[in-house]
Amino acid sequence: PSKGQKPPSEHVLQKTPNPITIPEIPGFIPKIKSLNELKAEVVTEIKTQKENVREISIELVINILSTYTENHTSPFIS
Repeated sequence: PSKGQKPPSEHVLQKTPNPITIPEIPGFIPKIKSLNELKAEVVTEIKTQKENVREISIELVINILSTYTENHTSPFIS
């Protein structure tokens, strides 16, 4: 993929209180079995890092997700 491509529309950098939508990413194979399990892991990680739930950065989410995937390839981080 060329570096000139636009990021997926789901990728929103601004902080938001709304639920975060995880776009489908080719090569992204979760180790976890369910979305609820992922949510629990994310919440636990946020509490561990003492982050305000309304100020989750996309980088933090991607970092957490990469911990729970077999083959992490992200179009968001250069």
